[in-house]
Amino acid sequence: MIGQRAVNIASGLMGGLPIISEIVRSSAIIALGAVSKWSNFFHGFFLLLVMLFLIPIIEWIPNAALAALLIYAGYNLASFKHFIHVYSIGKGQFFIFLTIIFFTLFEDLLVGVAAGMLVKIGIEFYLGLKLKYIFKTSFLIKEFPNETVVHLQEAAIFSHRNTLKKILNSNIEFYR
Repeated sequence: MIGQRAVNIASGLMGGLPIISEIVRSSAIIALGAVSKWSNFFHGFFLLLVMLFLIPIIEWIPNAALAALLIYAGYNLASFKHFIHVYSIGKGQFFIFLTIIFFTLFEDLLVGVAAGMLVKIGIEFYLGLKLKYIFKTSFLIKEFPNETVVHLQEAAIFSHRNTLKKILNSNIEFYR
C-alpha cells in the first residue's frame, strides 16, 4: 500500500492518472505462469522501460486496436462463469456486481467502485443496518482456554475492515 501511494503521488506530480490495484495485470501474469512476487516486480519494471523509451512507437498504435485489447482482456476477466459464481453467492452481491460493471463501462472505474459501495450500503440499510454502525461495528470478545471468539453484533461490511483486522490481529498476537 505504501508503494502504491508513492506511485500515485509521483504519477499525479507528473500529470498522470492514479495507478490502481491492477487485477488485469495480475491475472495476465498468473495466466503466463508466474509463481512468485518477483514476476510482478519485473512486469512493472519492463512496463516502466517501455513507457520511458517506446512512447513514440506506442503512439503509432491505433486507438481502436488498444480498445480491442482492453475489450478482450475485460471479456476474459468477466467470463460467464464469473457471473454464475457471483449470482450463487447471492442476489444482492449480483446486483452490486452488475452496478459496478455498468458504471465502469459507461463512466469509469472509480465511479463504478463508488456506485458499488453505495449500493452495498443501501442493501445493508434495507437489511436493517443502523446509521451509527456504518463505520464502526459492535462486537463481543469471548476468551476460552484455547481460542478467542469474536461475536459481531451488527453486519460486517467493507467499512469495518480495519477495525476487524485490528481485533483479529491483536488476538492472534496474544496467543503466539
